[in-house]
Order: sequence, then C-alpha cells, then structure tokens
Amino acid sequence: MGFNEMPGLSPKGGGMVEGFLAIDKPEGPSSHDIVAMVRRLIHGSKSAKGDPKTGHCGTLDPFASGLLVLAIGKATRFTEYLLHGDKTYEFALALGATSDTYDRTGAITKSGDGVLVESLTMDKIQSALLAFTGEIEQKPPIFSAVKIKGRKLYEYARSGEDVAIKPRRVVIRHLRLLSMETPHLLHFEARVSGGVYIRSLGHDIGQRLGVGAYVHSLRRTAIGDIALSQSISLGHLESQWRKKMISIPDIFKGWERAVLSGEDLARIQSGNYISAEDGMAISAEKKNPLLLLDASGDVIALAEIKMAGDGARRLIQPFKVFKRF
Repeated sequence: MGFNEMPGLSPKGGGMVEGFLAIDKPEGPSSHDIVAMVRRLIHGSKSAKGDPKTGHCGTLDPFASGLLVLAIGKATRFTEYLLHGDKTYEFALALGATSDTYDRTGAITKSGDGVLVESLTMDKIQSALLAFTGEIEQKPPIFSAVKIKGRKLYEYARSGEDVAIKPRRVVIRHLRLLSMETPHLLHFEARVSGGVYIRSLGHDIGQRLGVGAYVHSLRRTAIGDIALSQSISLGHLESQWRKKMISIPDIFKGWERAVLSGEDLARIQSGNYISAEDGMAISAEKKNPLLLLDASGDVIALAEIKMAGDGARRLIQPFKVFKRF
C-alpha cells in the first residue's frame, strides 16, 4: 500500500495521523525522549485535546540503540501485540567484570581471573550458551521498571532496599556467538520472546562462564517481522516521517483478514457477531486476532472465531471495534 493510499494519513499534513513509525534510535536519548520528539513533530509545541495518542511498542534503554517502533493514533491499541512479540538483538559482552546495572552505565567491579578469561575458547563459550536456549528462568535486573508491590525495582535499588526478585519464564529462541573481538569482548545475536532482558542474559552468561560479564553495547534489529532496515534515522525524521509511516494492516502482514461491507460491516461496527461464510479463508485455530477491514482497507475491528451454540456454525465476534456510526 502506497503512502497516498494509506488510511489515516494526510499527504499534505492535515487530517488524522495513524499508523506505526520505525525509528533507528541512537545511543543517548531515552525512548520517552523519542516519543516526545515525534509528538512535537506531529502536533507542534503544544498538544491539544483530541490529538492522536503516541506511544512506543517496547522501550530501549538510553545506552542502547536500534529499532524503536512508535504507534500513533488508532495504532496505539495494537501495541500489546508488538510488546509481547519476539525481538532480535545484537549485543557485546565485556568479560572479567560485573556491573550493578548489568551494563556499561553502572558501577563496574572487576571479577574473575584475567588468565581465566583469556583461557576461554569458542567451544567453552558455545557449550555455556546451551543453558540459555529454549524456555529458561530469568530474573529481571534490579535496575529495571518491573514492579514489585507497586514499586519499580530501580526505586528499591536507588534507596538501597533489599527486595526479593522472583525469576520469570521466558524463551530464548536463538542465541549465537558472532565473534570474539578480544578475549574480553564477545559479540552475540539473540532472538527472544517478550519479557526477556538482554542485560540479565549477559550477566547470567558471565556467571555461567565463571568470569563475570556485563552488556557493553546493545542494538535491537527486529521486532516481530519489522526489521531495522524499515526504520528512519533521527536526522531524516522531520523530512521523511510521513513517507516512512507503516499502516496497521502492513505491520501485521501475517495476520488473517476479512474485508466487510453492507450488513456485515454495520453489525461489526455495532459490536455484534456475524457468520463466517464458507468462502472466507479463515483458519479454525488462530494464534493472532482476525483483522476486519472495510472496502478502503481501513481496520475497523479485531475479532476472534467462535463456534455457535449449535456447534455447526463459525461466528466472527469482534472484541475491539475502532469505527462506529
């Protein structure tokens, strides 16, 4: 779908703005800084009531770089599907030291024997990585926004309070050693489920190797099917952001969809179910919601497939409706 055909975008700068914007965040600014920058770009220096909302689909720490996806307008109601989806990272681990933040921005403490670090072979490292593939238990870093008893972990850390951090079940789909720049600096690539902290992964790898480690650099290269190559740099943001907007249907290309009109469209817009016709190519078992679109290609609802009470018919039941009469 081209820019001029994209629902919700006005090529001349007026009208409603909605969709996703993939940004290549540099090291330094926070995710909140980038969101604020885009808000000012879209709405000007002062936001008004009724302006489309803007938010991100998964934060990046200030020291990290790479893919930061922003949702604008109606797209903000889809952020959960990117927040909890898979993400891909490239990161470098510094061996022989630890950090209280698990990255280079924290207080660094030398650990282990330098001779032991230099004795590590590729085979030893590869063997250690086997413990971090598949479903694992992982504790988030103490310097993180995870909440325990209503407070963020970094609040406990800054006040010097002890807090019990329970491990969480997460999935490491792929973890690969890319190179050994020096015996003290290793480069990795990882594809992980939502909820994984690469800082914790790096720290735990260091503990497994017996030498300690912290994340020296971190770059996100993909969120789901969205690649870093689709992103825009901050230097080109002001002049090209409209051309780089991605529509909601295009961001979820792998999702099944149905185009509705007439009475079916009216019923869905009113929040009512419709029958799934025999001609609709819709799977019986679905991992993702069903996208319902109108004839212009605009998303009008998210729906799920349910069986009717008689067990003989499939029904399309909307659970999020975006357009009403």
